[in-house]
Amino acid sequence: MGMLSLYGLEPLGSGTEQSLKIAPSLAYTMWPVLDRNEKKPKGKVRPSTVQLGVSYDVLNPVDGLGVIVRVWRAF
Repeated sequence: MGMLSLYGLEPLGSGTEQSLKIAPSLAYTMWPVLDRNEKKPKGKVRPSTVQLGVSYDVLNPVDGLGVIVRVWRAF
């Protein structure tokens, strides 16, 4: 699954700069993997998803690129 996130920061006090970040990423659900001929698992299925991406601040390009690593788990 592909995702594109945009988020910004408007400073409320002194010492903080405005930012506008763009963060494309890819997410992959790793479990459960079922083939066509397999039976549905018994009990509660709790898939895990890994998300990998980059983050770039378009208002502050000297900050460089950031790395995004997330693990999503249903609860």
